[in-house]
Amino acid sequence: MVLLGSWTIEHGEPAEGLRWLRRAARRGNANAVGGIGQVHADEGRLERATWWLRIAAWLGHPGAMNDLAILLKEQGSFVGAAGWYRRADAAGDPHAAHNLSILRREAAGFP
Repeated sequence: MVLLGSWTIEHGEPAEGLRWLRRAARRGNANAVGGIGQVHADEGRLERATWWLRIAAWLGHPGAMNDLAILLKEQGSFVGAAGWYRRADAAGDPHAAHNLSILRREAAGFP
């Protein structure tokens, strides 16, 4: 269901893709929950994106942890972002440590 939802979204049918992702999410699939969050983020619905990504992160999805941290950073919550970057790094997300180092540099006032 997740692959079908993702494929459908990538091929220009986001409403149909979201239906498939929601079906998988109802079954507890963290990839689907994170995918729903990413669709909302891509479409500018940041409050909904944050909600869905937080659920996926609590379900243990490393990519959702990193994506949630990115949204929190963009919303000005550096402390929240740092926590989720650390969790994402510990869970194996390949981008989280790099993103955390950028966050620390920006928080220290370096460009």
